[in-house]
Amino acid sequence: NQSLGGNLGVYDKVHPNDHVNKGQSTNDVIPTSGKIALIRYFKELYDENIKLINAIEDKADEFKEVYKMGRTQLQDAIPISLGQEFAAYAKVLKRDNERFKKAIQSLSFVNLGGTAIGTGLNADKTYVEEIVPVLAEVTGLNLKQNEDLIDGTQNLDGFTYSSSILKTYASNLSKIANDLRLMSSGPQVGIADIKLPARQAGS
Repeated sequence: NQSLGGNLGVYDKVHPNDHVNKGQSTNDVIPTSGKIALIRYFKELYDENIKLINAIEDKADEFKEVYKMGRTQLQDAIPISLGQEFAAYAKVLKRDNERFKKAIQSLSFVNLGGTAIGTGLNADKTYVEEIVPVLAEVTGLNLKQNEDLIDGTQNLDGFTYSSSILKTYASNLSKIANDLRLMSSGPQVGIADIKLPARQAGS
């Protein structure tokens, strides 16, 4: 408004609802924005997880001839190589990356154009048809409009699905970290299968 010669806080030229937000609703814009953010996050997480997988696979190869006791419920069982254990860590992280790809696929369907409840009421038909392809081009993401915009507006299972995938990934990372912590316990009266390098004084 100020750029058009108007005064601050006076919306007679450009109104935030009637013009800037024309054909949009918080019920389709915010979920779409959230999905775009999550897709970008999952893509970044996928790439970083690849680095972790590669590092663990390198260690699996390095430790393939290092043998230790395998345990069930902390009771001695049968021998296993440290390399085999690390190889198994890499495999579960690879499955996490496959789940990341499925999350991205699920999040790629957006309800933009559905306005308040998914009917597209008060939105121009051309806008409803073209907004998602334009958004896909602008973001560089493979976005698609929900076939049923009412379904896409009232159901948020894409977010809960993504949350469960992240929870699974966190559990897998925690399991790996706990294994390493337990194997490095001691060194005098603990298990002391491995010795983790110190990262700071007292560690």
